[in-house]
Amino acid sequence: MEENILLTEPRLVPPASVPKRRASLYQHAFRRFIKNKIALLGLGLVAVQILIAIFASVIAPYDPLAVDMKTVLAPPLTPGHLLGTDDLGRDMVSRLAYGARISFGVGLVVVLIAISIGVPLGALAGYFQRLDPWISFVIEVLLAFPGIILALAIVAALGPGLLSVMIAVGITSVPMYVRVVRGQVLSLKQRDYVVSARALGMSEGGILFRQILPNCLGPIIVQATINIGTSILQAASLSFIGVGVQPPQPEWGAMLSQARSYIILAPHIVALPGIAIMSVVLGFNLLGDGLRDALDPRFIR
Repeated sequence: MEENILLTEPRLVPPASVPKRRASLYQHAFRRFIKNKIALLGLGLVAVQILIAIFASVIAPYDPLAVDMKTVLAPPLTPGHLLGTDDLGRDMVSRLAYGARISFGVGLVVVLIAISIGVPLGALAGYFQRLDPWISFVIEVLLAFPGIILALAIVAALGPGLLSVMIAVGITSVPMYVRVVRGQVLSLKQRDYVVSARALGMSEGGILFRQILPNCLGPIIVQATINIGTSILQAASLSFIGVGVQPPQPEWGAMLSQARSYIILAPHIVALPGIAIMSVVLGFNLLGDGLRDALDPRFIR
């Protein structure tokens, strides 16, 4: 009997019974995102424009400010000018490429300004009840003005130029971040982990900025992604009416403003900047929608 026990082989645990490691929230989000073809289309549009902006000096065959009166209003596919030239003979490929660099710079700076102001204000309004009415009142006042009118007023006070446009559009974007973060903080501050942190003696500031705000990153990322596209559109609108980036800088809105007089004679110099603006705004909107669906915890399996 003892010999049989000694000769018995050890039992192996079946692989199926070994507990599998659960995927994290971001792994689930990534899997959902790559299955969303519309979101991937948006990512592709944005990626192409970003590469053009980064490598503008390589892509551009000419100086975007170089004037050549011998090739004024050359149509697309003209030898030496793939997309033609504008009313001063400047190469459209060069101006569009450098315009992408300016537009993306505006979008990123605007989002940084809006996040640096809106996220702390939204967090304070949502967590501290005594501050909520005051912050909410200021935000309601800002929202009472149409965004473009408020931006015009700020640019008029600061003077036209690229920096003024970035500050103006950044300030008009603050309320949306305040609202998003305030709503998230209001829903999270009663969670069990927050109550536990408070019971362990963690300070209110530590709870807010170390426990609650990291869990607000998903909505903030989605909002920032969409906001980049809308910021580029707003900046182009201000440049189009003459209070934004000033000529001869190759900004897409300013290019549209200069080209509108030639919409019949040379429609390509109007269509090309318009297509560039449309594609980048569409790309960021599709990307933002895809990120919103991917980061929504209700879809976790």
